[in-house]
Amino acid sequence: MTRLTALQGGGDAQHYPMLPPGDCYSASAALAQVYPELRYAEGTRTFTVHVQPDGHAESSTVAHAWNVTSSGEIWDSTLDPVAREAAQHGRLLVTYAEGGTP
Repeated sequence: MTRLTALQGGGDAQHYPMLPPGDCYSASAALAQVYPELRYAEGTRTFTVHVQPDGHAESSTVAHAWNVTSSGEIWDSTLDPVAREAAQHGRLLVTYAEGGTP
């Protein structure tokens, strides 16, 4: 079953490290080994923005891996800091689907 979850801001995931983008699978697996409270997750990540002036949505989906905290919060250690800030301020919707394919 695929579970859709939007990227959260704040919360307990903030104390985990950011890792370089480009190898989400290895980064997420390494974090799950170092931090036993993190669960490894794999599926798809979708970025959605609303384009001005008419506000229509544009989306892009890629295969991806991330971690999930014991409280269900997503920690995407390889998410670009600019994208993370945009998501936290509501300018970008980042959605994760476990087990999905692009």
